[in-house]
Amino acid sequence: MLCYAGALILLNKFITKTIRKMDVYIFITWILGAMVNVLCPGNYVRHGEIEDTEYHFVLAIKWAFEMAFSRWHFLFFKTTLVLVLLAVIMCGIYHKKQIDDSTFFIGALGVLTPVVASYPVALGYSWNRASNRVAFTLDVSIVLSTFIVCFFIGNRLRLFLEKNCEVLFSNKIKTIMPLLCWMYLVCVVCVTPNNTFVTTHKMLTSGTYEDHYYDTKRFMSSFEDYKNGSDIIINRSELPFPIDNCNNFWLSNDPKHYINMAVAEYYSLKSITIIED
Repeated sequence: MLCYAGALILLNKFITKTIRKMDVYIFITWILGAMVNVLCPGNYVRHGEIEDTEYHFVLAIKWAFEMAFSRWHFLFFKTTLVLVLLAVIMCGIYHKKQIDDSTFFIGALGVLTPVVASYPVALGYSWNRASNRVAFTLDVSIVLSTFIVCFFIGNRLRLFLEKNCEVLFSNKIKTIMPLLCWMYLVCVVCVTPNNTFVTTHKMLTSGTYEDHYYDTKRFMSSFEDYKNGSDIIINRSELPFPIDNCNNFWLSNDPKHYINMAVAEYYSLKSITIIED
């Protein structure tokens, strides 16, 4: 992700003819560091568990787009990111200095940052699903890139308003943009009640997360009651009931699953087996 950002910066410097040798040296250093990170064997440990054939370099591009799109969809339709982006556009409107075309173009290319960040994961795992740590990285790249693009759009919108709608810009724009933000927030709460922002707030105020935390804590503490080296069999119904908008604790039916083995090792147990009711 940083290498792609560095490439965009380098491209912008090349277009504006402000590139220096030091810029190239820094970028090459980033590339070498990224290669070391990508080529580390640990990145491909799970590849055999998911896809035991070859690496799909071309198909991974498709998976990378799907992975990034899933995070775009979540942020735009399940959170209040659009509300924040409207505020960023308003900041761009009041930015007096005009942003040149090359910078605007480079900023637009930044939208592809989450796709680039998804590619190594898609290649190494041979799938299009983002784990929590990967999703966090993609979310950060999406937020930063869309912030930049929306700021640039606001700047261009300012030029358009000054040229074609001088009265609107000088007298009413201060009212219109906050009104749009308020209207969007009302729509999120009233029109899309299943929005993650709304449901999470309700679950926090109702104590759902707190109750789930203590249920999970009691369940995990129960492992301490077993003798060391025991083989444990637990009914699925004994696990904490999963809730929405939460990374719920989970165990597999297979005692050799890495999560079961990790929990068993932590509590000095021989194995943990989950049976369905």
